[in-house]
Amino acid sequence: MDNESFFNTIKSKYESLQNFSVKENKLYLNDNGSLYVIPLTISLERLNPIIFLLKPRDIHRVIYMIELLNKQEITENDTVFINQYVNKYLDLEKKKLANMEVDENEVFSLGIPIYLSDDPTLENNVASKQIRDIINNHLKEDEGGRTNTPRLVLTHPNFHPVNEDDDDLLANIEKAGFTTIAIILIGIVATCLYIAFFILT
Repeated sequence: MDNESFFNTIKSKYESLQNFSVKENKLYLNDNGSLYVIPLTISLERLNPIIFLLKPRDIHRVIYMIELLNKQEITENDTVFINQYVNKYLDLEKKKLANMEVDENEVFSLGIPIYLSDDPTLENNVASKQIRDIINNHLKEDEGGRTNTPRLVLTHPNFHPVNEDDDDLLANIEKAGFTTIAIILIGIVATCLYIAFFILT
């Protein structure tokens, strides 16, 4: 399904899309008299629909960011936009880590282009490299002790990180494995003794 047809089928389902339209494969946002246009190369149908629950400007930002990831060349204004976008996302992640109230849907949705930047088909494009540079610099600042907030560790939303504070994790696993083997061996020996007892008596 082309973008215009798809958009026309979903527009009525989301209040946030009422000021959007798609014509000739361009996404238009009419926001308080200002018109924003994104030429589309991506398929809107393949986007995570959770994006459409955002505020209109944030929907526009996420889609624009995904479009930038697919470009081989970007403008200076695009570079500024990427910097602002990633820093906004990192700020929300910091607030989340500090147990401050944040919109979980906003954090997840804004994170979609961030994680897409690691996609093998996109990772060598200019925007992807810029995203990784910003995040790496941010993590270095945190590790250098120049920030007072909890350290940010970026992980894919579908995966859970290993607890990095547990230095004895491997040792604990080894102990658990040894204990399990010991219990099994004791069970086997006890069973053999039990059978032998009945045979001998």
